[in-house]
Amino acid sequence: MNPKHCVSLELAKQMKEAGWKKETEFWWTDCNDKFEVVDKYYDLCSYVHDCLANGSPCNGQPIYKFADIKDMDFDIYPAPLATEILEELPKEIKGIGNLHIYSIQNGWLVTYGTEIQIRGNSLFVCNALAKMYIYLAEEKKIKRNHAV
Repeated sequence: MNPKHCVSLELAKQMKEAGWKKETEFWWTDCNDKFEVVDKYYDLCSYVHDCLANGSPCNGQPIYKFADIKDMDFDIYPAPLATEILEELPKEIKGIGNLHIYSIQNGWLVTYGTEIQIRGNSLFVCNALAKMYIYLAEEKKIKRNHAV
């Protein structure tokens, strides 16, 4: 997996803080003091199992279900793909406008009408979409992955 296809670690942390609850295909994890992107079904379970193996709540048993992991106190952060963020952004905000995504010089522009505009100075659209998700969550225009 190319980590450039997922949101950056910094934005992943902000998305989690903003209330992102949806399972994602990939997650940022702290593996040996270096964050890397891992697949949720295999690598993440292996990572958590290794961290818990000695006298852990899992009693040394393999962890195969994501639901057993996501609420544990680990340094794991969702690393959604652009398509996963798009599934959670509202297509329209009433009284403001529809969602539009534009490729601009050196980045992306994500807008709802002319009132809400987020510029992503990254070559990766997922980071611009993540910034929009964080903005909307902070402004209470979406709540726990759903439009208000």
